[in-house]
Amino acid sequence: VASLIAIKSSLHDPSRSLSTWNASDACPCAWTGIKCHTRSLRVKSIQLQQMGLSGTLSPAVGSLAQLVYLDLSLNDLSGEIPPELGNCSRMRYLDLGTNSFSGSIPPQVFTRLTRIQSFYANTNNLSGDLASVFTRVLPDLSDLWLYENSLSGEIPPVIFTSANLTSLHLSTNLFHGTLPRDGFSSLTQLQQLGLSQNNLSGEIPPSLGRCKALERIDLSRNSFSGPIPPELGGCSSLTSLYLFYNHLSGRIPSSLGALELVTIMDLSYNQLTGEFPPEIAAGCPSLAYLSVSSNRLNGSIPREFGRLSKLQTLRMESNTLTGEIPPELGNSTSLLELRLADNQLTGRIPRQLCELRHLQVLYLDANRLHGEIPPSLGATNNLTEVELSNNLLTGKIPAKSLCSSGQLRLFNALANQLNGTLDEVARHCSRIQRLRLSNNLFDGSIPVDFAKNSALYFLDLAGNDLRGPVPPELGSCANLSRIELQRNRLSGPLPDELGRLTKLGYLDVSSNFLNGTIPATFWNSSSLTTLDLSSNSIHGELSMAATSSSSLNYLRLQRNELTGVIPDEISSLGGLMEFNLAENKLRGAIPPALGQLSQLSIALNLSWNSLTGPIPQALSSLDMLQSLDLSHNSLEGSLPQLLSNMVSLISVNLSYNQLSGKLPSGQLQWQQFPASSFLGNPGLCVASSCNSTTSVQPRSTKRGLSSGAIIGIAFASALSFFVLLVLVIWISVKKTSEKYSLHREQQRLDSIKLFVSSRRAVSLRDIAQAIAGVSDDNIIGRGAHGVVYCVTTSSGHVFAVKKLTYRSQDDDTNQSFEREIVTAGSFRHRHVVKLVAYRRSQPDSNMIVYEFMPNGSLDTALHKNGDQLDWPTRWKIALGAAHGLAYLHHDCVPSVIHRDVKASNILLDADMEAKLTDFGIAKLTYERDPQTASAIVGTLGYMAPEYGYTMRLSDKVDVYGFGVVLLELATRKSPFDRNFPAEGMDLVSWVRAQVLLSSETLRIEEFVDNVLLETGASVEVMMQFVKLGLLCTTLDPKERPSMREVVQMLQ
Repeated sequence: VASLIAIKSSLHDPSRSLSTWNASDACPCAWTGIKCHTRSLRVKSIQLQQMGLSGTLSPAVGSLAQLVYLDLSLNDLSGEIPPELGNCSRMRYLDLGTNSFSGSIPPQVFTRLTRIQSFYANTNNLSGDLASVFTRVLPDLSDLWLYENSLSGEIPPVIFTSANLTSLHLSTNLFHGTLPRDGFSSLTQLQQLGLSQNNLSGEIPPSLGRCKALERIDLSRNSFSGPIPPELGGCSSLTSLYLFYNHLSGRIPSSLGALELVTIMDLSYNQLTGEFPPEIAAGCPSLAYLSVSSNRLNGSIPREFGRLSKLQTLRMESNTLTGEIPPELGNSTSLLELRLADNQLTGRIPRQLCELRHLQVLYLDANRLHGEIPPSLGATNNLTEVELSNNLLTGKIPAKSLCSSGQLRLFNALANQLNGTLDEVARHCSRIQRLRLSNNLFDGSIPVDFAKNSALYFLDLAGNDLRGPVPPELGSCANLSRIELQRNRLSGPLPDELGRLTKLGYLDVSSNFLNGTIPATFWNSSSLTTLDLSSNSIHGELSMAATSSSSLNYLRLQRNELTGVIPDEISSLGGLMEFNLAENKLRGAIPPALGQLSQLSIALNLSWNSLTGPIPQALSSLDMLQSLDLSHNSLEGSLPQLLSNMVSLISVNLSYNQLSGKLPSGQLQWQQFPASSFLGNPGLCVASSCNSTTSVQPRSTKRGLSSGAIIGIAFASALSFFVLLVLVIWISVKKTSEKYSLHREQQRLDSIKLFVSSRRAVSLRDIAQAIAGVSDDNIIGRGAHGVVYCVTTSSGHVFAVKKLTYRSQDDDTNQSFEREIVTAGSFRHRHVVKLVAYRRSQPDSNMIVYEFMPNGSLDTALHKNGDQLDWPTRWKIALGAAHGLAYLHHDCVPSVIHRDVKASNILLDADMEAKLTDFGIAKLTYERDPQTASAIVGTLGYMAPEYGYTMRLSDKVDVYGFGVVLLELATRKSPFDRNFPAEGMDLVSWVRAQVLLSSETLRIEEFVDNVLLETGASVEVMMQFVKLGLLCTTLDPKERPSMREVVQMLQ
């Protein structure tokens, strides 16, 4: 009784489940959860599972020497597992699963509980090297469940000698190393094997094939390499095989076709090659789920799949499969999901697929399919998603059958050759949410029946031959968030009703024949971010007097018939990043209010209008603007010093105006713009044309010269010629001695490429001096791609100079490298470090000159001076870095993938604004260095898992790295912090484990940086911040948000 009361005293029991445990009782055998031995009345069993208990497990449990069964699972017990448990030497069943136990498992559990049969400690926070404590064979051990912890080290060798083991679950830990080749030979009783989501490597042991009782194998999300062992075909009891997200290569063994009982087989996200074995389709009659997506398979789809009457999901997307879709798939009558996208399939869509009564999801996009969509598709199916885009399909959409079930939510068939009208689609598909039919041959008008669909949120009909008006009835589609109608033949005015759609964020009706005025409701929309009305016949004045919208980022009104003046109220659109009014009939002056559009960064285009007056000085505030076009107007006056502040400009066109005077002095970047940027301004001086002198003609006279004067002039001329000859010879000798040094100096200057988008007005000699100043005394950093120096020139400019370490003797390679560096030098964004110049020289001494960031890297600021980074500063850094990545991903053409997003590649300027650096440099360096051509670019801890597994690159690789940075900002822990409970544990796994163990408001303060909570961050805000980091680091890249979405979430 005393021992049980001691156990109770260490527990918190809010539900009073242990109210019967009374110290005054002489016998505890009637207490809740207690059972006793019949004769001795000593405690035999304690069953307290799922009672809402918290607290710790008292060492007093070790006093219960006759205890055989202990179940404390599904509670919230914390602290360490007491070593005294080892005193319960008769224990056969021990379940501590789904609690919050921490620390290492005491060795006494494995050395003294020699009769243990079942040990469950899954879903806790246990850590430490398991092999160091599990050193003794437990002959009766049948079940060992330690999954969802932070255990590390190699898998204990004694496990492979536990001949009675039936289930081994060690998934979601930090185990590393290889599995012994013959390690499973003795485990003939093994039925369940779970080792997923660890760091295991090497080949899959062939000895697994000797485990005839095995029902489930899960080795997914590891780093196993080499082939799938053919011996796995000997696991005759196997029902589930999970090998996805590894580095497996070679062919899929045909011997897997002997697994007659297998229902699930997932081999996706590997590097498997060759044809898919038809033996599997023919020999696995129980197969219900098969995925081999994201591999390198080729050949045709086996017709034998038609024999699999129980197959529900078939995923073969993202391979290089060829041939036709076998009509025999129509015999797989249980199919729910068929994904064959992103292959090289040809032929027609088999009509037999229409007979699959249970089919819900059909993805056939990005192939080479031709012919018509089968007219009965959907007639007998329960289709919810159909994706047929990017094929060669023709004919009409069989809308009546396609949507007959009323369940279709997504239908995409863009980039085909489909034709006909959309009346049937609108009439029959009244519950569809996402409809994309762009770039086809549809004609007729936009049906008003779309208005009956309140669920529609994405409507894309661009690039067709649609005519007539934009239906006002679309304003009834309350959930519409994106409308794309560009490149059609639509006419008539734009309906006011579209501006009242409260969720509409994107509207593109460009390149049509629309007329009328811009509806006032568009200016009042609080959700619209992109409005493209370009290339129409819209007329009238820009009337924004009542505008309350600040959400617009992109406003494109070019090539219309707008008249009047540009109103001062344009300043209320403070979020504009691009503003285009080119080729209209606007008049009057450029309003100074344009200078208040502080976010204007992509383009300002007012060309081909009738604007007059001077260029306002207020435009100098647009210090992020990259493109300015004021050409073909009637602007006059001299150029103001606005150009001195517009340092991000990479494109300027002021041609064909009436400008006069000189270009702003001292602004080297303006002298580098082509002369065509200033043509048609007769009074404007460009470069040397400003230095012409006025000749004064002598007055005419009728009197001749006397003979004495003529003789004097002749003598003086001869003397002057002699003196001049002597002077020329002396100068020639002097110049000869200087010729070599001047030639070397010119070569030095010629080797430097000065980017026109430089932030500072610097000369080539400034850059040359900066490069010459590089020495070991001013090293400020070293990285994988070079050494970084800080250099100050005599003119006061401060630069960061990176000396690249890559080597290549191939001229084509060096030229390609230079072209890509120059491209990188054109990137202009306030959150991207500006490249000032590039010096091409010997392969081992190429240098890049950057603007200098006085506050160094985020990595240094966070981990060395983290106490000074308060919450507002960290949030600003996160948002700035997100903006920079969003620019690289979405605004650069072509888009740029950073590849190495990490804290040390985020630099901080004097105002602690974040700026990305080394964008693309990792890629360029590795691709040009033959010794690392096959290397994966990136940094361990920040690298997305799928990039390491498959080497397939996407922008979601950067999103993952950014998510790690967010978690780093929240916790002030490095990706592999030495204080993590297990060796090799990474930040993402640690934070994810903490969140699983925490409620949303009670325990987050235990793992985020205290500085944040002390400087204004609420628990709720920090949880949202952490969850965004976890969302960005989701294993499935498709579930990660885009960087534009990340920016919106942070804002």
